[in-house]
Amino acid sequence: MLSRLAGFYFCFLFVSLGFFSVKFFDTGVSVYYFVVFPYFLLGFWALVTGFSAFGICKIDFILFLLVFFNSTYALLDVDYKIDIIIFKTLYLFFSYMGIRCYLVSIENERLLSLIKGVALSVFVFFVFLLCLIVFLFFQLEVEVFGYWEMTLPMVSEIYTFFSPQYDLNGVRSKDIMRNTYGEIFSLFAFLIFFGCFASKGKLGLFSVMISSFMVLFTFSRRAIIDFLIILAVYFRGVNALVVNNFIIISFVVFSLVVIKIFVFGDVSLTRHFYLWDTARFGMIKEVFSVDLSSFLFGGGYGYKFGDKYIHNFVLSQMYMFGVLGFVFSFTFFYLVTKRLCVSIFSNNYAAIILVVPCVGMMVGSSFEGLLTPAGYLSLALGLRFSQNDRVRD
Repeated sequence: MLSRLAGFYFCFLFVSLGFFSVKFFDTGVSVYYFVVFPYFLLGFWALVTGFSAFGICKIDFILFLLVFFNSTYALLDVDYKIDIIIFKTLYLFFSYMGIRCYLVSIENERLLSLIKGVALSVFVFFVFLLCLIVFLFFQLEVEVFGYWEMTLPMVSEIYTFFSPQYDLNGVRSKDIMRNTYGEIFSLFAFLIFFGCFASKGKLGLFSVMISSFMVLFTFSRRAIIDFLIILAVYFRGVNALVVNNFIIISFVVFSLVVIKIFVFGDVSLTRHFYLWDTARFGMIKEVFSVDLSSFLFGGGYGYKFGDKYIHNFVLSQMYMFGVLGFVFSFTFFYLVTKRLCVSIFSNNYAAIILVVPCVGMMVGSSFEGLLTPAGYLSLALGLRFSQNDRVRD
């Protein structure tokens, strides 16, 4: 009975990402933080009893050092906003460790059964959301298929639909965080693809089409890159998977559409998909233009380039903490990327979910929580799926 309840809650953990990730509080905390509370308790208990009892790998240990290093450094700052961010960082880390402990404790057959249940749940969520999008599309009379013109108003409408007293103008872009939602949708797309595509039937074909549209709907470069890499790796084993020709054509068409938007996008889409973002390249240049003292010791926790954070995990840690930040963050990124590559060449398609945290680290800031909630979930799943691969961390 307890095993079934734990499995049901595990499925709910994923679906709740789609519903409860909008930030409703000034502190930037979403309802999802309350959902993962049982796993936070499990992770904290694992720390007290010793992580080694749960088969924790070197990647988890380096992540622990990163969290400890960030938290200790941030204690020197008296800003209450920094304290809240550190609390979120610690909270998400212990929740991640709780999820890791749960995944390590269950058998492979049980895990695959849970993943299929999760895939079905998020597939129903995608279908529900797609129907709602179509309904709202005609209701709002949207003429431009863009993030500001379509996605943001529709998410506002959705939350107004669930909570009539919620102010329509209260949903801001920074509350939604399209890259955060992009990671969530790319995680969902992977789960659907892995769980439903295995049927090699019409359901698998339909799931790929739905997932493609929903990932594109987020207007997140991070999500689109994640999804294209996942599909490309799956198609690498075309003979083993007996991929339907129509799915391959759909993939090619989807890729061409994305490339057209990236390179030749019209005015309404250029801001969202413009790859050569000069502001980001300016940030990268700034990292290597600091004085010797800042290069060695960093500028402190939360140090910004102008009014923005560096959108790269390794460079962000280096900009804030200097050489030590670079060593810890690069080691972590290297180990996760190495695990992903080994899984790909071992044809371990389940572990491809590690693409989500890898891409997230390449294009995302490490200021709030090191990884996003979807990034932590993807990392936990990927490490569990790849634990039998022959990799030397």
